[in-house]
Amino acid sequence: GIGVVAPSTKLHLSSSATAALRIETRTNSAADSEIEFVGPDTHSYSTGIDTSDSNKFKISYAATRTPPTLGTNDRFILTTAGNVGIGSSTPAAFFDVNGTSKFSGNMGVGAAPSLNARFTITGTSTSQRAVSFSTVSSRSDTTSTSYILTGWIAIYCTSLTGITNGEYYIPFYQYSP
Repeated sequence: GIGVVAPSTKLHLSSSATAALRIETRTNSAADSEIEFVGPDTHSYSTGIDTSDSNKFKISYAATRTPPTLGTNDRFILTTAGNVGIGSSTPAAFFDVNGTSKFSGNMGVGAAPSLNARFTITGTSTSQRAVSFSTVSSRSDTTSTSYILTGWIAIYCTSLTGITNGEYYIPFYQYSP
């Protein structure tokens, strides 16, 4: 125990001011400042500052009892600019996810979701309200194929220059050989 008479854990810090734990790499050193977590089985994590990669804060994973080196198998990255990357080693936006994602509940972009909406986009200009969908301009297969309608996206537009107010539907098709 540090600053406590009866510690409740192996390392217990207590202070009447801010209780802080400081892990510091010496000046002019290329070594990382990190904490390693090792489970009883074959899983371990390292978290800390990766000095070899622009001082990004990282959480890295290894499926062994040997903790990973920061910069290998990174799961989470926070840049000095405040960008967060999950599955992305170079997050280019405030929140940059590379991989399959799941969101439960309502979602708002630019504001909280509007009443009865699952997804709301707001902004002060048309460019801030843009939504892009990738399309395939050609197919490489030459076999006869069919596509089955599997669902719709409903978009309700109001106050957009050049677009009539109302609800628009975008179909989703599934390829069925």
